[in-house]
Amino acid sequence: MKRLNNLVTELYAADKLPGETVSLVHPRTGWLYVSCAEGGAASLNGKPIPFHPHNSRLEAMLYVPAGDVSLEGASARDVVVRAVPELAYCKYGYNPFIREYGTYDWAYLEQHVLPHANTVIGRGVDDERDHAREWKTRGGRWIVERSLPTSRDTEHDPDVVFEKWIDTPGLTDLLFDGILLDEFFSGDKPSFPAFTEAIKRIAEDPRFRDKQVYPYCGSHYPDRDDWGTFDENDTSKSSVPFYRATFDAGYRVAWERYMQERHEEAIAEAFIGERMIANMQRWRNVLPDAAAHMIVALGYMDMGFQLDIHPD
Repeated sequence: MKRLNNLVTELYAADKLPGETVSLVHPRTGWLYVSCAEGGAASLNGKPIPFHPHNSRLEAMLYVPAGDVSLEGASARDVVVRAVPELAYCKYGYNPFIREYGTYDWAYLEQHVLPHANTVIGRGVDDERDHAREWKTRGGRWIVERSLPTSRDTEHDPDVVFEKWIDTPGLTDLLFDGILLDEFFSGDKPSFPAFTEAIKRIAEDPRFRDKQVYPYCGSHYPDRDDWGTFDENDTSKSSVPFYRATFDAGYRVAWERYMQERHEEAIAEAFIGERMIANMQRWRNVLPDAAAHMIVALGYMDMGFQLDIHPD
């Protein structure tokens, strides 16, 4: 293994695959990137790799459990295998406010986005189904975004929360791979006991064994609000058990990190250090494995959140 950065580990690289099986160890359950020169073919754990052409090479990203991995393919040359993070595009069906910029349709995504992603966030509607099928034949995942159907600020019956959360094609339709629930915040909320019970029940329900649930969270901390307020004496309404249950289920938190541009590189670097590195350490102080269960949701909007404030 060769660690390339804090997100990518190279597991194998060779001019060509030998005739016999190559045994690798995948360090974590998640995505493998496999690439070879054009004209090659290979299999992973006995299944043909669904390569797709990109930049004069063949590439694929596949979701693979941690552990031993077998790689075969005598015709494959210039082979690279890497463990990579979840790379999600959100969201299919969104288009620019300025019509002259065109539409972010499937053809646009094929050219500019999909070669660099392994997960698509969509709406779960009928006109997405053909694209979702195509995407999944290439090894990708299709997650359905839905608004949180239960208030964050009131107490709930866990049974009601569970039934409302599962009432979505992201969980009930076999074509889709799960849901992104938008959105949650941290701290003391009367809703968290029921939310925690609901996410545990989804994880334990055999109907949803192969599904994912991604809570979308905009908080700097896992245990308090963004002003640092929480009840140290009464943790019965704390957000911590909810995020702990999310991680224990093998789900990920989509962690909102929208950051406005800064006019100088040094200032921008310091800002990123505070918003991402320092705040991630705050999560890890409470939940040590938090970084391994996060999808960092970066913003690039120039309207609404007004992040693109220095377009030059």
